[in-house]
Amino acid sequence: SRRSGDGPDGAGAGAGVFADEDWLEAMPAHVLAALRRPHPWWQIGAAIVRRRWLRPIAPVIVSPVVALYCRARRTLKKRGVSRRRWACSLCRRRARWKCVRCLRSYYCSRQCQNVSWHIVHKH
Repeated sequence: SRRSGDGPDGAGAGAGVFADEDWLEAMPAHVLAALRRPHPWWQIGAAIVRRRWLRPIAPVIVSPVVALYCRARRTLKKRGVSRRRWACSLCRRRARWKCVRCLRSYYCSRQCQNVSWHIVHKH
């Protein structure tokens, strides 16, 4: 599973690049568990997008839900109710860091940030 063009000893143009197995083995257990068991909202969104006939109406379904959520958040914010603790965008653990590019995603570790970036976040 090494890059093509590498020698049998692994030396060559991609000597510093991990093989697929090494990349998986380097991941912490909680990240692997999160990848095996995605968040329920992610599963619902994926189920809608997977069905071709639901794709055109997905925004019609989702936007009122998002609007209600945002309205409720604004109301609670005006009353001084603080938001729940931020959860990691990948594994749902308590987050410590925020993505400085989008300022919307939170991560519990550097490994979660890297995995999330390569899977979905950069798109």
